Amino acid sequence: MPPRSSHEHESAEHEGRVLLGDETNEGAAPRGSHEPPGGFDGMTPTAYDDRADGTFYGHPRGLFVLCATETWERYSYYAMRALLVLYMRDVLLARGEWNDVWGMSTLARAYGAPDDDAPDDVRDKQVLALASRLYGLYTACVYLTPLFGGYLADRFFGAHPLILVGASLMGCGHALLAHRPAFLLGALLIVLGNGCFKPNISTRVGSLYERGDRRRDVAFGIFYW
Repeated sequence: MPPRSSHEHESAEHEGRVLLGDETNEGAAPRGSHEPPGGFDGMTPTAYDDRADGTFYGHPRGLFVLCATETWERYSYYAMRALLVLYMRDVLLARGEWNDVWGMSTLARAYGAPDDDAPDDVRDKQVLALASRLYGLYTACVYLTPLFGGYLADRFFGAHPLILVGASLMGCGHALLAHRPAFLLGALLIVLGNGCFKPNISTRVGSLYERGDRRRDVAFGIFYW
């Protein structure tokens, strides 16, 4: 039997690696390397904590900081939004008191001011209609401003500074919501802060990984879970 050529030998070795499952994907650590496994992917152990190279469960520890930050931002937004219409109906737009809120008179003229002299059942409907319209305006602005926040990050400031600015603005906004006359100012700060924060924190997740790293898809799954 004639000896195999070097090309045939390499081909046989390649086929053996495929059959044994030893073929690595692009971005995966080669066999025998000391890079951490990509945890949470259903293929590698998840009980992995290598503090020496800055990873946790096979992912950069910064991923879990970003996840925690995003979790609290979503909690603050959705928890407040669930009560927003009820608060405006029962407290903010109370009979004879809603004019004390800064800027409310202007918005009420545009969206329909409640009549304080109207009977209770009529005025309740007017107040609920105004509260619902203000809620719709607030929600629309929350989803619109990230377009501008992403543009500013890409063109001028970068993602990290705008994340810090956005978180600060949202924190101040939530504090102002508790001060009744400054309610609309607080809502405006939350809208602007969300515009700076929301489009840029997810880009930070992608920047934790090199191009072609198979852990990136898993990381976004963890982040948006």
